[in-house]
Amino acid sequence: MAASRSSGILCLGCASTGLAATNYENFDTAHGLFKYPVNEDDDENEEGENSCKLFEHPERLELLQNTQVFIWDEFPSNNKEIFENVYTQLNNFQGKVVVCMGDFRQIAPIINNGDRHEIVNASIKTSNLWTKFTILHLTINMRLAQTNNNDDRQKEYADLILAIGEGFHLNKDADMQSWDRDTGEQTYVLSNIPYILNEDSAIEYIYPNKTITPEESMHQVLLAISNKDVDTWNSKIQQLNTNTAVSLISKDSLCEVDDPHGILKQMLSEDILHQFNNNSCPPHELILKRGDVCIITRNIAKQEGLTNNARVMITDIQQYCISVHFYINIIYKF
Repeated sequence: MAASRSSGILCLGCASTGLAATNYENFDTAHGLFKYPVNEDDDENEEGENSCKLFEHPERLELLQNTQVFIWDEFPSNNKEIFENVYTQLNNFQGKVVVCMGDFRQIAPIINNGDRHEIVNASIKTSNLWTKFTILHLTINMRLAQTNNNDDRQKEYADLILAIGEGFHLNKDADMQSWDRDTGEQTYVLSNIPYILNEDSAIEYIYPNKTITPEESMHQVLLAISNKDVDTWNSKIQQLNTNTAVSLISKDSLCEVDDPHGILKQMLSEDILHQFNNNSCPPHELILKRGDVCIITRNIAKQEGLTNNARVMITDIQQYCISVHFYINIIYKF
């Protein structure tokens, strides 16, 4: 949570994720700043919906009530319910300025097992409050500005991505092969971009020497569309790491809160529990090597940058402790 005073003005800042919040000094997540609960496995309160818990934090509520300016980064990624709740509990933002930043062409609000209609409905654009926003468009591509201004290919690629984000294609660089109007899925052939049709060729393209070094791994990435694909790619690429593999085994048991009467405990053996592979926790057997590059899936220490989606390199593996080296100011090359 960032707070600054200038001429008597109090300003607070937040972002949709912990990783985005690390781009600014002392920013918090939107959930943390406004005390909006983060529920897993579709847990909801007794009223069937979530709401800010500011009444349980009177000091935070007083701070927010006395804030004149809010800055909210990666705003389109948050569910509209968060903003609507904050809007209501802070007296419709009377006497306040709220600056929201983000790109609707990037990550939409995440709805577990949701279809296109549910995801779109979670966007702030479908809220009745959207008409109250004043839209200001940024015109300078900052990522492109950091590259060689004479690189025409980078400029063409940037224009291409913007065009696809707007729902059309540039005749020169892209050819849309299909468009599913029910799901919104579009298929393009990018004539000026090389493409690969099998896993082995992809790995050879990323790691041409068929070896992997931690330094190179921090600047390279393969994007996958499902957790199953992620596991497959990770297993294949990890084989290029010549360090010894260490198998880390979980100890699974049912908590009383999950099984107060012991019914499930009688039905489910440990072997069955070991087969569960939930998105929010590692598998029963986690195989790691020194030098592996991993992504943190929890906000561990936000001030140090150890947040959800931060990339780290494993330096040591012990029975109850894994040491990592955290990289900052990384420039990714795709």
